[in-house]
Amino acid sequence: MPISCRVTRGDLTESIHVAFAVAVDENGQIFFSSGDPNYLTCIRSSLKPFQAAASIKAGAVDSVKFSDEEIALMCASHQGEQVHTNTAISMLKKIDLNIEDYECGAHAPSDKKNTI
Repeated sequence: MPISCRVTRGDLTESIHVAFAVAVDENGQIFFSSGDPNYLTCIRSSLKPFQAAASIKAGAVDSVKFSDEEIALMCASHQGEQVHTNTAISMLKKIDLNIEDYECGAHAPSDKKNTI
C-alpha cells in the first residue's frame, strides 16, 4: 500500500500526495516496499538540495568559491528571471564553462518582462 499524505489548510484539503517507498540492501535486493516497488517517477527538482549538499560536503562549492546566492540557486527551481540567469552565468564562469555547455537548454521565462 502506498504512503499518502493529506495537506490541509483549516477544513480545506489543499493537496494529497502519494508516495512509494523502497528500501534495498547493499546488493540492490528489495527488503521493504510500500506501494509498487517498480513504479518509475521523474524526481526533477526535488533532488537539487541533495545534489547541492553532496557538492558542499565534497568541497566542490568551496573550491570554486560559490556564494550563498549561488548555493541557493543550486537548490532551487526558477523561471528564468534575470537575477537567476545572472547567478547561473556567474557560476558557469567560476567553473570555466559557458552557456553552450548546458545540456538541458533554456526556455522563455514565465515572467514576460524578463528575457533570457
